[in-house]
Parts: sequence; C-alpha cells; structure tokens
Amino acid sequence: MNKSTIIRFSALFIAIFVVVTFLFVYERKKNNEKEAELNQIIAELEISKQESLDEFENLALEYENYHFKPGNDSLLFLIENEKQKVNQLLEELRTVKATNARRIRELRNELGSVRSVLQVYVNRVDSLSNVNKKLVRENKKVQQQYEEVVQTAKELEERASQLDKKITLAAILEASNIRLNTLNDKGRETKKRSRIAAFEICFSLSKNQTTSTGLKSAYLRISNPQGNVMKNNQSSVFAFEDKEIDFSCKKEIEYTGNNLSTCVYYNIADEELVAGLYEVTIFIDGNLIGSESFYIK
Repeated sequence: MNKSTIIRFSALFIAIFVVVTFLFVYERKKNNEKEAELNQIIAELEISKQESLDEFENLALEYENYHFKPGNDSLLFLIENEKQKVNQLLEELRTVKATNARRIRELRNELGSVRSVLQVYVNRVDSLSNVNKKLVRENKKVQQQYEEVVQTAKELEERASQLDKKITLAAILEASNIRLNTLNDKGRETKKRSRIAAFEICFSLSKNQTTSTGLKSAYLRISNPQGNVMKNNQSSVFAFEDKEIDFSCKKEIEYTGNNLSTCVYYNIADEELVAGLYEVTIFIDGNLIGSESFYIK
C-alpha cells in the first residue's frame, strides 16, 4: 500500500469519525431536549394534579364544615351521597399517576359534575333556610300582632267592666232628706213616746236617667236601740246580697226617672217603744240607697 492510499484511507476514516461524532452529539442533544421537554410535561402534570387535589380537597372541606339543616331528610341524604362521591374521587386522584393525564382529566370532570350537583343542593338548602327564616319572622310578627290584639281586647274588656261598674253605680237610686215623724193613733204628730202609734218615714229619690223606670219596691228596716229590726204583721223578708233579710215595711213606688218624694208608714201595734236611737235604712232594687238615725225620748 503506497503512501497516497494510506492518506486517502486516513482522510476517509477521519471524515467518517467526524460524521459519526456529529451525529452522536446531535442525537444526544436531541434526546436531552426531548427528555427536558418530557420532564417539563411531567412537572406540569404534577402541578395540574396537585392543583386539582388542592381544589377538590378545599371543596370537600368546605362541604364537610357546612352544617346542613334543610329540614328535609331526602335532601340531606342526597347531599351526603355527593359528599361521599367527592371523597372517593379525591382518594383515586391522590393515587393516580401524574402521567395518566386522561384519567386525571376524567376525575376532574367527575369532580366538577359532583361539585355542580352539590352546589344545586346547597342552593336549595339555603333557599329553604331563607324561607324558614322568613316564616319564623312572619310567625313572630303574627304572634306579636296576636298578643297586641289580645292585650287590646283585655284592656277593652277591663274598660267595659269598669264602665259597667260605673253604670251600675250610677243606676243606683239615692234616698235623701230622710225624715222620721212619730204619729199618734189619730195620725197626728206627737212627741210623747207613750202615745206613738206609728212611724211616718218620708224621703226623696233624686233624678236618675240611667236607672230603669217603672214600679219599684221600697223596703224599709227600722232598728230599735237594741239593734233589732222592728216587725209587725205586715213585715216579712226580701233578698239582699244573696240572702233573705227582714224588713219592717214596704211601699210600691212608680218611678219615672225624675225627682220624687214619698212617705212610708209603719204601725207599731203592740210593740213597746223605748227611749234611744232608732235607725232607718231604705232599700230599692236590691241596693241600700240611704239610712238615717233618729232619737226618741
């Protein structure tokens, strides 16, 4: 082999070496770029997975801390089911490889659907809660109005009762100018106790437009100094304050609502009069309308 041939082979070898070296360097660079790109993709997938985990862990925590009081067992049951789905999907998302982009995407979609459903349920719960609060407020308002009406009715009833009492009191007749005259057996006035045969009790009824008019019975009780009610064959009993009490004499009076003066007579008969203080009390319509005391010597 001559020198020129050796030179040609050497040059060819060098050329091949250069080409091979270039190709090796080029492929290595290309592989490094692909590896870097792949690592970048993997890192991005890891970040995406972590973001998904963070997002839905926050979602799970949010609904876990949410106190549901819907007052509807079926709605509460649906919410609990969706919360369990979130936890199951989260558990799978934690274990799936970051490079399994397809499954991660599917899990994200499923979690998104569950989130939407949960949001609908939560909105419904909030709506029911708002309605319930409104009903509570309205109920309190109605209760307050009812209590006010009851209080007003009570006040009106008390006023009516007071008015009835006033009317009742106003309707009671009043006897005034009560006088006791002592008469002998001829109907003439006498001051001698031994000659007194009858008492003449005169009195006046004042004008009263609130009391009923018509025939009224006036009952008179004459008490002697010993406090005993004087009675004769015309005496009897009448009703006063839910009991029957004695009266000495009575008279039927036609009352028209205007001022009226009248006299009632009591025959002493066989009773023995003693000196002392005598009291006359007058009753009409079951009411004590006047009294007066008189001294007989």
